[in-house]
Amino acid sequence: MTATPAGVPEHPLGVKVMDDDHAALEALLRAAKALPDDALPSALEEISAEVAAHFTREEEEMRAHDVPVLFCHMAQHKRIIDLLAAARGLVEARDSARLRMFLSVMLPGEIEAHINSVDRMSARFMTGDLAPAAGDELRLPERDILSLR
Repeated sequence: MTATPAGVPEHPLGVKVMDDDHAALEALLRAAKALPDDALPSALEEISAEVAAHFTREEEEMRAHDVPVLFCHMAQHKRIIDLLAAARGLVEARDSARLRMFLSVMLPGEIEAHINSVDRMSARFMTGDLAPAAGDELRLPERDILSLR
């Protein structure tokens, strides 16, 4: 993630709640890179809380717009929440080097990939750039994969 003007996300999507929250998260992640080791556990908790609050707001917005890929999107949210929970083990192990790597490289990469995939697709539904029926084309064909037909 690169530095952008305050309040402007690196990858704007055109949905206010997403763009505002992404800018705030990006600022927290950038700030974490410069923290001393003893401040990293607190940063992890602050980032975890902000990510969880963001996901709640984002999912509410998606429900309000009847975004057809909501459940797939929520599964990705759960994955990131699970990664944050697992990172607490680094705090317990007092592994500051790996915690710093998680907060400065791994987590920002996961969040950026999320924004550039399911967030971008969901934002297109919410802004009217993609019709809800397009979600039908995103589903795998229903067939009996065990019979290989």
